[in-house]
Amino acid sequence: MKMLPSKNLLMTLLTAWIALFTSSYFFYWQITFSSQFTHVFVGCLMLLLIGFVYVKNDFVEFEMFNLKEK
Repeated sequence: MKMLPSKNLLMTLLTAWIALFTSSYFFYWQITFSSQFTHVFVGCLMLLLIGFVYVKNDFVEFEMFNLKEK
């Protein structure tokens, strides 16, 4: 029986290849102020969303821990 790599590994490799291909394509684009601003704005929104999700999950775990102690 052959050992085949998992789907997650294949998807990761495919995603990395696509990212490398597209980054080499977009690398030659001239970055304007508006595109830099959009990039930074979207990055900040993503960080805020990730932070919100982590904080919300921490509060949920904290409430569950308090309910178990009672």
